[in-house]
Amino acid sequence: MQDTKAGRDIKDNVKDDDFEYFRDIVYKGQCWFCEVKFTNKNPQTLDRIDNSLGHSKNNVQLACSWCNVKRGNRDPYITKDLIQLKRYYLAKGLPMPLTDEDTYHKLRPNITGRLANAFHRYNVKDETHINKLKFEGQYVVSYDLDHIMTHVCGYDFNSLYPSVMSGIPHDFIKYTGKRIYMPGYELDRIE
Repeated sequence: MQDTKAGRDIKDNVKDDDFEYFRDIVYKGQCWFCEVKFTNKNPQTLDRIDNSLGHSKNNVQLACSWCNVKRGNRDPYITKDLIQLKRYYLAKGLPMPLTDEDTYHKLRPNITGRLANAFHRYNVKDETHINKLKFEGQYVVSYDLDHIMTHVCGYDFNSLYPSVMSGIPHDFIKYTGKRIYMPGYELDRIE
């Protein structure tokens, strides 16, 4: 369908007969671009080597869906940087812009529009202590408890700008590449 729409030759495209060839590659394989093993949460897709040709057996290699989408017709060096940045964000539990439209529309009704306190921090699984905030006199004091964070199981934030969830650049955000970041990244969604 994709090749037909783009006017590419489809006579040599991958067929059902190629199932065993690709099954073996998928079973012991990983994404050719980011070198991450394929899983149910990181599914494989056929990525064309030369985007001007169709999905023929000698013009495709397996890539995870994230890399395939990010790569597109972009410069491979920029794509490699985006993928390395994603790996670093995930490994360190750092904030990332949320760019998935479906996720944004799921979370959007719960975004409130009033003043909010911002704590500039990040949480690392099995390292970050859970804090207790206590009002003492005129100050709010944060105490580290003995409990350690193991999972993020929800979201809780307030924002004056609904774009906090979208990752869309805005000129008034000076220090973070003109983007507002939310802490976290959607790895999985339970419906």
